[in-house]
Amino acid sequence: MFSLVAPCFNAAATIREALESALSQDCELEVIAVNDGSSDDTLEILRSYGSAIKVLDGPNRGVSAARNWGLETATGDWVVFLDHDDLLEPGTLVARREAAERTGADVVLSGWTEYAQADGEWRRGLTRFVDMDEVRADAELVFARDVLPPPASILYRRTLARDVGGFHVGLPVVQDVRFLFDCARVGARFAGIEKVGALYRVHPTALSRSSAQRFWADVMRSMTEIEGFWRADEALTPARLEGLTQIYNNAAKQLCRAGDPAYREPLRALRHLDLPVWRRNRLLDGLARTLGPTTAGKMARSWKAIASG
Repeated sequence: MFSLVAPCFNAAATIREALESALSQDCELEVIAVNDGSSDDTLEILRSYGSAIKVLDGPNRGVSAARNWGLETATGDWVVFLDHDDLLEPGTLVARREAAERTGADVVLSGWTEYAQADGEWRRGLTRFVDMDEVRADAELVFARDVLPPPASILYRRTLARDVGGFHVGLPVVQDVRFLFDCARVGARFAGIEKVGALYRVHPTALSRSSAQRFWADVMRSMTEIEGFWRADEALTPARLEGLTQIYNNAAKQLCRAGDPAYREPLRALRHLDLPVWRRNRLLDGLARTLGPTTAGKMARSWKAIASG
């Protein structure tokens, strides 16, 4: 059996469509909807489904806590996390389970299609897939370095998801990809299917898109922990060091452009590892130390030549 966990916060506009995409799957499925302190009609909509879904209702604690509550309640062998505004494609859960049974995988990744508004209508956009060759080469590096699939496109073995300890509540922006990293770290086996399994709504106001400062601050919190894991495991391979070079340099650039003094943290990390600091970041650091981070950030945003390095 499958368990589907749907965290919901002020989801009245989209939750019906999301739930219908789940309930129409051709498999035995329990749907667990977690109302995360919504102030709109979300709870009423969830309860209108009666016994078709299980509703958990609690205060607003964030999406990771909501997913973890649903995971604790789940009883299926397999679990998928469906955000309240995303959609499952027909037949995708069975296709993922078949791939898991065929390969012995603990995590199965499908493709996903971006779903964005144009002229007032939701339309399909780019379709994306994870590069499974890269995952097989070093899954930890892939899921540390890249912001990858939406939760709706991933199927997890429930015992694995629980053994990992659930989603990281201290990472409000990048908790999805960090969960994949944590699965890789405990030795999860990954498989991919060449089918689109989910529609992912692209919202310009989403935190990962609307606030570069908060996104990169979250990346740094996660990467500091991941670097610590790799150090403890004596697993700082050349490829992982190159990944850290890219991540820390990008974090420094974006935080400096946002006028955040925390840009110095990734620079310190690069120097501590004796990794190269990009020329543009050396220039931005000099501006910030001379003029202050706020002024340097404004200049960096307006001086295209400096910002693009």
